[in-house]
Amino acid sequence: MVQFRVRAQSLGEVAGHLQTAIAVFDGHVAQVDGVVGGVVQTSWRGEDADKFAEYWQQWHAQADAVRLSLSTLATLLAAAEGTYTTTESSLTAASTRERQEDRVVIETVGEVAESVELGLESAAAMEAPQLVNASLSGVSGPSAGGQRLETVSAAVEQETNGVSEDV
Repeated sequence: MVQFRVRAQSLGEVAGHLQTAIAVFDGHVAQVDGVVGGVVQTSWRGEDADKFAEYWQQWHAQADAVRLSLSTLATLLAAAEGTYTTTESSLTAASTRERQEDRVVIETVGEVAESVELGLESAAAMEAPQLVNASLSGVSGPSAGGQRLETVSAAVEQETNGVSEDV
């Protein structure tokens, strides 16, 4: 696959070179026109002079067409430089905005993950006292003091192990 790369600055440089070439071209046309016009208009008469004058006008028309082509090309290259520069600036700005938006999404996802983790920890912490209370409600009587402590410790340990396994 063929790839073309354009350096916007080069388009402007080429347009400048074409403007210089147009100035040189105009100078040469004026110089030739001065020399030929001096000879033809002053000393040459007759049918051949008229035919030459006709061809000379055609030559001028072609020279004008060449000049117009060079000038149009220079103008289009200068416009293309502006278009490329504007497009590159727009793409750079859009890319920067997109990266910033991506960062916001990533940060938001991170915050949501942290909130979920905190929610899970809070839920586990809320369930542990309920299990302890449920375990204590089954223990009663005067000899239950030591047994109550063992039951609470076992319930908390069991719940803690269960929470750490779930997370």
